[in-house]
Amino acid sequence: MCSRRLVYLLVLLWMGSGRLQAQTTDTITPEVPTDILESILEQVENESGEFDNNTFLEDLELLSIVKINLNNTTVEELMRTGVLTDLQAMSIINYVYTYGPMKSIYELKGVLGLDRRTIDLLLPYVTVLDAGQQLYSLKDQLTKGRHIILYRYQQTIEQAKGYTAPDWYQGRWTSRYAGDRTRQYLRYRYQFLKGISYGITMEKDPGERLIQDNARLGIDYISAHLFLENKGLFRYVALGDFEVNLGQGLLSWQSFGVGKSIAVNNIKRTAEVLRPHTSVVEDNFNRGAGATFQKKGIEVTAFVSYRMRDASISAVDTLDESTILEISSLQSSGLHRTSSELANRGAIKLWTTGGRVGWKGRRAAVYFNTTYNRLGAALSRSADLYNLYAFGGTSLLNASLDYSYLGKKFNFFGESAVSDNGGIAMVHGISAKPVPGVTLSVVHRYYAKDFHTLAGSSFGESSIPYNEHGLYAGASFKVHPKITVNNYIDVYHFPWLRYRVDAPNTNGYDIFHEWYYRHNRNLEIYARFRYETKARNAPDDAAPIDYVLMTRKTSLRLHLAYRANESWWFKTRGEWSFFNDGFNGWQKGYLFYQDIGYSLPSGKWNISARYAVYKTDSYDNRIYAYENDVLYAFSIPAYIGQGSRVYLVTKIKLYRNIDLWLRYAQTFRNDVKVIGSGLEELPGNTRSEVKVQLRVRF
Repeated sequence: MCSRRLVYLLVLLWMGSGRLQAQTTDTITPEVPTDILESILEQVENESGEFDNNTFLEDLELLSIVKINLNNTTVEELMRTGVLTDLQAMSIINYVYTYGPMKSIYELKGVLGLDRRTIDLLLPYVTVLDAGQQLYSLKDQLTKGRHIILYRYQQTIEQAKGYTAPDWYQGRWTSRYAGDRTRQYLRYRYQFLKGISYGITMEKDPGERLIQDNARLGIDYISAHLFLENKGLFRYVALGDFEVNLGQGLLSWQSFGVGKSIAVNNIKRTAEVLRPHTSVVEDNFNRGAGATFQKKGIEVTAFVSYRMRDASISAVDTLDESTILEISSLQSSGLHRTSSELANRGAIKLWTTGGRVGWKGRRAAVYFNTTYNRLGAALSRSADLYNLYAFGGTSLLNASLDYSYLGKKFNFFGESAVSDNGGIAMVHGISAKPVPGVTLSVVHRYYAKDFHTLAGSSFGESSIPYNEHGLYAGASFKVHPKITVNNYIDVYHFPWLRYRVDAPNTNGYDIFHEWYYRHNRNLEIYARFRYETKARNAPDDAAPIDYVLMTRKTSLRLHLAYRANESWWFKTRGEWSFFNDGFNGWQKGYLFYQDIGYSLPSGKWNISARYAVYKTDSYDNRIYAYENDVLYAFSIPAYIGQGSRVYLVTKIKLYRNIDLWLRYAQTFRNDVKVIGSGLEELPGNTRSEVKVQLRVRF
């Protein structure tokens, strides 16, 4: 078999010599599969266009430096790239198990289920090493890693109403922001391969004071971590701020998690059970300690956390106003700009503990998970009827069982959970590759209306596993070596009322269809169609009571990306959006943009720019579009109204280990005289923003 393997490897080397090159960020889809990333972020309701969970991009940047050894890896580690499905990751592991360690990354062309585009996207993050080459002393791990210092400054040029002098209105001064309009971000991190990581992150949002009263070290948000991997029998050790990911997310999922996207068969949530928390998400993480013990397939994980959570205070002790008795909600914005937001800052204590115990083999795994949360004050939600079955009280106990089996051509997975009130939640899925070029997937979820979870996030129309039943089916067909057809349909049902839906037992469905053509790594074209219908209260102000109508939304996108040479690239897009709320008729919208980019062959300077024109009749048929940004930052603004938008971003390598990013963006609205509302109202019809980011590595 060895001689046959050698011949096979030589053939692969010859076949790949003109095509399969180690790629850098100069590929047409650089570093991140931005089409997949964009489709995920489009599900995030965020008018600012900012997305704070930067862990995903940070992971990719670190993986481009500390590459994954294909001869000594796991499914979870391979899926951190965001490129592979679980079946593809398992195919790589099976290849190494069957044929022995890889001698070259060119052997990826022989792995079942990997096409050229997938391999191109994967190459920046993988390498081939012998297992023995990864042994380092503790001294090496503490002294020979990489230090990174990153500082970011961001500001809107126009002054919003919240930063002006207050007005005297109805016997009192109107509310204004406490701080200036800058966003500042500072981070230090040390990383040595997969052995050790420690760091600190600090941030202030626009409107917040740079130095906050009653804040730790005076900083509004500060986070620190120490994270160890593969230390004796301990797989992970986490101290400080960390994230916990259990099963399919019914109890806890705090890392970047995918939902419905153009990666129609990437349906299983896979991540390390413990991870360092390095993003600026201020609500969804743990602060304390955690550890994972692993030996011969047996794994035990335990963690404990204590931290202060933002909350809306609804009742205090009449004798001691500093004693909070009740809260109406847990806040997740992380904003502390006005007097009311500052009053909610760190209002209550949150204790969290839990863990998992289980067994994992090469193909199968089963785990028992549990979490316990205790609040420092009772959660008593508003009297709105849709909150009837929502969690309330001071404590919550959850337990679940998750399981998976990876066959040669299929992967089955699932999780079944229960909360201490008897509410249940279940999610099960299977993905299969029955024949070459065809991948199928199915996910069924049943989330009872009385299931409770504080940190859960799972597959569904809503990321919170609560009050939803649904069936998802996806299929991908490679109809030609250069053409892939992707499809999914998701049918769902909501047993109880929801926000803006004052009726039980409502239904909806979501259809996605895409033709993707990749001529070579320099030219790709796709056409994408999506249709969704769901229930919502009718916008009928004259009606004595609310009633429900079915809304319909349709979108069509045509996209072309072309790389002329190693320096110049272009992207062109047209998108149309149609929305009907069942009451006002069809609302229409469109977006057209042109991107252009240039980079020096030396990599010392690159620049990209966009000009976009758009028109949408309403907020409901807004259009999202991903934008290039500074490192670790997402920008995916919503195009609303009528106007144009431009941005320019450049990266300059000032020195071998010093990089500078500059970004300018401006939105012009020709249908309004002011942009925004409330304290975010801008005086005029333009909104301009600048960003400066500096990174030093040593």
